[in-house]
Amino acid sequence: YQNTSFDTTLHTDGTYNLSIVIFNISNNHIAANNSINNIVVDNTAPTVSSLNPSNGTAYIFAFNSSASYFFTPAANQSFNASVTDATAGVANVTIFFSNSSVSAFGRNGTSFNRTATNYSGIWTLFENISQLKAGTTTVRFFSRDYAGNENSGQVLTITVNTPHNVTGIDIGGDSCTGQN
Repeated sequence: YQNTSFDTTLHTDGTYNLSIVIFNISNNHIAANNSINNIVVDNTAPTVSSLNPSNGTAYIFAFNSSASYFFTPAANQSFNASVTDATAGVANVTIFFSNSSVSAFGRNGTSFNRTATNYSGIWTLFENISQLKAGTTTVRFFSRDYAGNENSGQVLTITVNTPHNVTGIDIGGDSCTGQN
């Protein structure tokens, strides 16, 4: 009995057929050829492209005092990327948010991640950005293929401006409500 390994990093990505031939110590052929067909070699991480939103996108939640309304972009924004893997296929895409604060989930300023959903090669996540801490948030896309190769090089930043809510202030008998 002998166990032998096969170093896939010495071969290009693709599908291979292996043949096993057994010889005894005298170099006599003692077993018929055995074949293992369709072995997939994949040493390449998935390719990530077409990130959305664009790097540097700003989401501004603001109060317009002259018009007396609060401007709110859609709270649930989509984050998506085109992710492909030519050999093994894409297993999952995780989107990581840092410099965020979502008290509703008890994160209190800690980073978090979400798993995107595959829609025909476009991996999409809808996230409520109104819950993010005001300021710059780094968004990193992690993709992994079925062979275990990972790509974590796609990064963008977004800016979220969520002003503090001011309600019910009593100033000399007059009360006011609004944003600061």
